[in-house]
Amino acid sequence: MQYLYQDSCNACSPPYSTARVSDPCKFPISIGRHCYNDTRFVTRHKVFGYNYMTHRCERFTYLGCGGYKNRFSTAAECWQKCAGASGSKCVLKSVKRRFGGFSKYYYNMTSDTCESSRYWTNRVNGKNRFSTLADCERSCKANHTHIRDDV
Repeated sequence: MQYLYQDSCNACSPPYSTARVSDPCKFPISIGRHCYNDTRFVTRHKVFGYNYMTHRCERFTYLGCGGYKNRFSTAAECWQKCAGASGSKCVLKSVKRRFGGFSKYYYNMTSDTCESSRYWTNRVNGKNRFSTLADCERSCKANHTHIRDDV
């Protein structure tokens, strides 16, 4: 039987079979658990996981042991690995422009921020372009509103 997560906490990793689901992006986001040798419970990592229900990468605190492979070091890594097939416009390339008649926002997956840009057209359809900062952040910015972060 294969393990989904192998690291220094190998002894505490549950033996989940990879036979049924091979794509880590289809696993639920899991905070894992504290490792048996982490007596002070200090091992915590801010990571990102893909929520296949909302089609977004979300930030959460990983406790250091167990859990699923649906965890990535950066928002960009999460978006690149998981969201491409979802059709999300958050993964589409966008270039910051200084000139244009309309101010819009686009998602920068490298910095996990929504940034303003100028465009010559007011349309936002099908592109990494949003009318408001709130629309951009709601659609793309990684957050942890769905994950308990204070374990």
